[in-house]
Amino acid sequence: MTMKDYLSKRVLDSYGRTLGKVIACTRTGDGEDLLLGIELLGGGFLTSISSQLEQEGDGLVFDETWRTKSEIVSRELSVAVRKVSALNRLYSQGEVSKETYDVLSSEYEDAVAAHTKRKEMLQKQVEERSRSLFNQTREMENYIVNLKIGHELGEVDDETYVLSRDSLSKVLNQLQAEQKDLDAALANLFEHFAPAERQIEKKATTTISKPLQDLPILVKIKEANPGTEG
Repeated sequence: MTMKDYLSKRVLDSYGRTLGKVIACTRTGDGEDLLLGIELLGGGFLTSISSQLEQEGDGLVFDETWRTKSEIVSRELSVAVRKVSALNRLYSQGEVSKETYDVLSSEYEDAVAAHTKRKEMLQKQVEERSRSLFNQTREMENYIVNLKIGHELGEVDDETYVLSRDSLSKVLNQLQAEQKDLDAALANLFEHFAPAERQIEKKATTTISKPLQDLPILVKIKEANPGTEG
């Protein structure tokens, strides 16, 4: 697509909601990607590269969901953790010099820390969005019920009822589709650990002290004074 093919195009998110439209476009060096300036529907401005968008009908759709975000973050963290594990193993086997190990170990551990921070930030975003979506979904359901009651009571005519019902149902379906991706994202971020991460977690738990029922019970018996017996 050329620059003119992007300008004035409507931009939607992965759930079919309109985000805004492209109002600016420029080339990024020698690559095929274009840098797009998107005027957001609710005000504001968003910059994106063209490869993040897919043409769908007469609009452009962001090829990104909460699910894909979580998959990318989890995968990158898993790779970083496995690199640390592999380096430690090679060093213990004498296949890596101390000098090389020190340099790579610092580099790999920094990468793990950076990816862990990204994962934690995404978890927070997903949880906050999920809470917001729950409230919006309940609100849409209440509107639909009240609309049906109004129609039954004759307060809303058939044509208005159909138009309103279809609009509300469309929004509700979009919210439910996003919630499904949020649930999948949380599963990726909380449950899908790499083998190396599981091993680290397991190793950490083995340092916990024994439960009370496994500890020996010491009882101190005080000898009776012979002069006080019976």
